[in-house]
Amino acid sequence: MTAEQCDALKRCAITGIAAKAENSQLRQKLTAAEKAIAHWKQQYETLHKKYQTLKKKAQPYLDALEIASEKVRAFISSILRSWVDEREHTMTARRKRQGIEIE
Repeated sequence: MTAEQCDALKRCAITGIAAKAENSQLRQKLTAAEKAIAHWKQQYETLHKKYQTLKKKAQPYLDALEIASEKVRAFISSILRSWVDEREHTMTARRKRQGIEIE
């Protein structure tokens, strides 16, 4: 074996060792990425199921909005207004009670 062949073999060995180390690091990154993919896929599936359930519940309202949007909006607004008024009344009464109890 000549000196040149020995140097070439040495360079190939060094390159092979470096490639092996890089491959090992890349395998670790791939494993971590596969775990992350599995996690996010499960998260997506869970959220997608919740979305489908919510969409199924809300579909009649969405259909009604499409058919008679102004009437549905007015109806929902009146319900929300009465709910807000009731909530404010309850909060005011609670504050009055607290004021009486503190004094």
